[in-house]
Amino acid sequence: MRILKHLAGLLVLGLPAAQAWDFTPREERLYADEPVPSHYSIVNQDRKIVFAIDLWTKVAGTATGAEFTFKELKTARIGISQSPFQQTRPPFDKKLPAYLEAAKRLLPPGSSDVVLDWEKANPYAINNWTSHQAVYHYTLNAQRLSTSITFLNYSAAEQWVVSITSDRTEFEKACRRASDILNTFVEKDLDYRLEDVLN
Repeated sequence: MRILKHLAGLLVLGLPAAQAWDFTPREERLYADEPVPSHYSIVNQDRKIVFAIDLWTKVAGTATGAEFTFKELKTARIGISQSPFQQTRPPFDKKLPAYLEAAKRLLPPGSSDVVLDWEKANPYAINNWTSHQAVYHYTLNAQRLSTSITFLNYSAAEQWVVSITSDRTEFEKACRRASDILNTFVEKDLDYRLEDVLN
């Protein structure tokens, strides 16, 4: 949960929106006695987002962010949290330096030899989301790591941070896993129950 604690501490960059998402993962069971849940949800007032994970993925989190880990990727962590830009969200095309500065500040404390490797607009071609991604390489505790920070406009009024961190050997696979998870995100009414749909 180290990524989530660091992201939560940086929310002072901008106050969260009044109706912020609660990223605490809630089980969404396919059936009442399902031994291992494969679907979870996060909520915001009268809305929820339902998403799916596989048997090799674990999700945990708090109100400020969710974190995904993987059995086969020992160093990979994927985080989703509120963006520090909530009330005054600059447009990507006009305020990109502000986003890059914020992204660099979201790297783990103690990072050294930080290099901005590349940037990409709209890395997640899902649900008409717009986003900007910056990928950094750096050293932490004598280990060379990679982190991508993506500022993702979930809606016209809501922006998230999607972070992917791993060593360089697992980074490409971790990025694919992030895309796979985000592709399962479906927004529903708060009273939606997956079990009711299937039974």
